[in-house]
Amino acid sequence: MHILIIEDDRELCEALTLQLCTRNYTVDCCHTGSEALYHAMSNSYDLILLDRMLPEIDGLSILHSI
Repeated sequence: MHILIIEDDRELCEALTLQLCTRNYTVDCCHTGSEALYHAMSNSYDLILLDRMLPEIDGLSILHSI
């Protein structure tokens, strides 16, 4: 399963990534809205964990764009 984590808190993102990778998931991380939108539109993900309050573009705008 390929997962995209969109979270501006880098420590939380790291912790989530570590836990998911130990369970054999493939994980990509983004920390800004524009970076997240690029990844979400450029790749195919089975699951996206999306923070609502992000720098540059908020999570709801990213969701609408996807």
